[in-house]
Amino acid sequence: MLAALYPCFRISGIRLRALYALFMSVVLWWLAGAVAMLFAVCILLWELLNRFTRFRYFIFPLISVTLLAAGSIYCSVAGDYRFLLLPDGYFDARLQPGIILYLSWVCLPALLLLAFALRKTGNVRKGWKPAVVLCQIGLIAAITGYGTKACFRPKAEFFKELSYYMRTEQWDRIIERCDGSLSNYLYKCCLNIALAEKNELAGRMFAFDQRGEKGLCLPWSRTVHVSALLSDLYFSMGHIAQSQRMAFEVNVCAQSAGNPWMVRRMVQTNLIYGAYSVAEKYISLLEQTRYYRKWAQEQRRFLWNDEAVAADPVLGLKRKCLPQTDFLAGMSSLDLELKQIAEQNPAHRVTMQYVGALYLLAKDMERFKTFIDTYGGTDLLPELPASYQEAVIILSEQNPAYLETWPVTESTLRRYRQFRQAVLAGRNRPARLPALLKPEFGDTYWYYFMFRETE
Repeated sequence: MLAALYPCFRISGIRLRALYALFMSVVLWWLAGAVAMLFAVCILLWELLNRFTRFRYFIFPLISVTLLAAGSIYCSVAGDYRFLLLPDGYFDARLQPGIILYLSWVCLPALLLLAFALRKTGNVRKGWKPAVVLCQIGLIAAITGYGTKACFRPKAEFFKELSYYMRTEQWDRIIERCDGSLSNYLYKCCLNIALAEKNELAGRMFAFDQRGEKGLCLPWSRTVHVSALLSDLYFSMGHIAQSQRMAFEVNVCAQSAGNPWMVRRMVQTNLIYGAYSVAEKYISLLEQTRYYRKWAQEQRRFLWNDEAVAADPVLGLKRKCLPQTDFLAGMSSLDLELKQIAEQNPAHRVTMQYVGALYLLAKDMERFKTFIDTYGGTDLLPELPASYQEAVIILSEQNPAYLETWPVTESTLRRYRQFRQAVLAGRNRPARLPALLKPEFGDTYWYYFMFRETE
């Protein structure tokens, strides 16, 4: 809008300037919506101040924008004039904007009035010019500082960064950025998905800041961000039904035309299910976008082509996760559904890692023991990862003979003896014990089991 406004101050011919203003008011309306009204108001104000006898030519941009708004109301583009003529159009329609939203729209006409007043001061204006420039710079700095402090949310920015790495499958970057203390379950969930995709969830998850099951599988909050993350999580698990459901929920909650990343997920899940007509509908939507068009066009080769889907390393592997027996997803516990998926497709090893992680993070040793006894040594769990071996040692505390049934490495046993000795040595100082043990044993399940809260 500012770029369109500047030439109006440079065009000398009154009629040419008026035609330009009328043309640009329509163009701005088409490109950017309500800001065309601010453009028309500023042009009219400037002409009133400088050429009062000819300002009538510049009423037409204002009339044209008003007529366009009336036509938009008639065509149900919006339900209220404030979304078409005021900055409310750039705010969430379900919320009431604060006064700060109108600040820039009020400031621009006020600055035009100030510029006119300074122009009329003649020689005084020349002496004031350096001071005015310095005042402008100071004002910009002050507003920028205040705006950054008021509007910048570091936690939200960090989650956006992790989400970007998720979508670009930069798993190592997520693991690197999540090293250290994590204050949010959203971050933990992103971390655990990255570990799972690297096939390292069962082996390395307790080397990071874990705090119970919520860090692995968030409770559904019916919000866009959580639903999208859960869709990514379930897709990683091989739980295609729940992944599709969460993607659909995101598109229900999302503003405007939906969430293109989740429309992409709807393409994937429907291709996996063989619902090619539905997949084609979503592909057609993405082909209308700028950044997803190429990807969408590439997906057309899978339509009505089961062989191509089966040969794809992602779609083919996920299709094998579909249970042959129908059941209502979400009606039973997640671990039971994941076991059914893993039994259907043993090649999708990460599913069983999620099951074991759910039990260990919840410190549910009874269910973990049943899990190990059932699947240990089978194709689903041919060997025990490090955290599983550490959990087996905890189970053997009450039953030493149980340790002999599983191949726990000598290095793990030696480290446990060191951990146990350190606990006994520090038992007279229980308050300091977690801090004393963390540097050497903070990456073990024993440390998590003894000292970490699960909520």
